[in-house]
Amino acid sequence: MKKILFIIIVLFFLVLPTKFILAQVVTSGASEMGLTITPANPGPNSTTTIKVSSFAFNPNASTFTWTLNGKKALSGLNQSSFSFKTGNLGSQSVVSIAALDDGRLFEKTITFYQNDADLLWEVVNGYAPGFYEGKIFPAAGDTVQISATPSIFDNGKLVAATKLNYTWSENFKSLPEQSGVGKRSLTFTADRSTNSFIVDVTITNPAKPSVSLRRSVVIPSPNLQAILYPTIPLVGALYGQALTGKITPSGNNLSLKAEVFNISPNDLPSLNFSWSLNGKPIAVDPTNPGTITVNNPLASTSQSLLSLKVASLDNIFETAQNFLTIIWGNSVQF
Repeated sequence: MKKILFIIIVLFFLVLPTKFILAQVVTSGASEMGLTITPANPGPNSTTTIKVSSFAFNPNASTFTWTLNGKKALSGLNQSSFSFKTGNLGSQSVVSIAALDDGRLFEKTITFYQNDADLLWEVVNGYAPGFYEGKIFPAAGDTVQISATPSIFDNGKLVAATKLNYTWSENFKSLPEQSGVGKRSLTFTADRSTNSFIVDVTITNPAKPSVSLRRSVVIPSPNLQAILYPTIPLVGALYGQALTGKITPSGNNLSLKAEVFNISPNDLPSLNFSWSLNGKPIAVDPTNPGTITVNNPLASTSQSLLSLKVASLDNIFETAQNFLTIIWGNSVQF
C-alpha cells in the first residue's frame, strides 16, 4: 500500500514543470468568509478570479465592496465574485473585500505576492557515452546537486538569495542540516531505492515569514540500460541508429557495439558483458567486451536470437539486458 501511495505521489509531481511562477497568497480577516481563487496560484500579469462563499451570511443577499490596491474596483448587491489582473514579477496586489448582510459587516484582505524561483539540478561527475549530449540522470552512488535561484521581493526590492531561508526535503524527508539561511544548494547521493527523487524547497524571507515560496522538482533515476548500435568498418558505430526488436543485416555477419547508460563511473570498471547467440555464449575480446561480430550460423537464410546481459560484479542491483532477433538476408534496415 505504501509503495502504491508513493507511486501516486510521484506521478502527481511528474505533471508539475520544473520551472513555474507562483503568487504567494496571504489572507487576513473574517474566518466566516470563504474564498475560492482561480487559478489557485496566479502568475504575473494573469487574470485572477476571487469568489466568496459563507455559511455565516448569504452572499447572494449581501452588498459587496471590492478594493484593489486601495482603489474601489467593484461594489453592489450580490457582487460576490471579482476578477482582476495581477501585476508584474516583484509586485504585490492587495484585494480587500467588505460584505454587508443585514447590518453585519464581514471583511477580508488578500495579498498576492508575485515571486519566482528556478530549481536547477545536475549530476556531479556523472557518466554518459562520449557521443551523448542529453541530460545525465543519477545512478546509484552519483552525487546530485540542486540549486535554487529565487526572485523574491520585499516592497518592490529584490531580496538577496543569501538572506533567504531555505528548507529542503528529499523524497519527503526533511534535511535540516542542509537547510537554513543562505543555503540555496542541496547535495545528496543517489541510490536504487527508488526510480526518481522528489526534491522540495520552501524559500522564506526571514523579514516577512508569512510570505514563502515552495518549489518542487522530480529527478528521474532510470535503471541501467545497454543500447546496441551497428558498426561499419572505417566508420565505426552508427550512434544515430539504435537497434531494437528485429533487424535484417546485409550479408552473413553483423558487428555491434553496446553502450551503457545510467551507470555510475565507479561501477564502470566492474561491468561484465555476457553475449550469446541462440543460447550459446559468444567469446569476446576482454579488452573490448562491448563490441562483437556475429556470423550467420547456417550461412544461409535463417533467424538468430542475440542476447546481451550487462552486470556489475560489485553491485548486484546494476544489471541490464537487451535482445535482438536477427533475420539473415540481403536487405538492409540500418
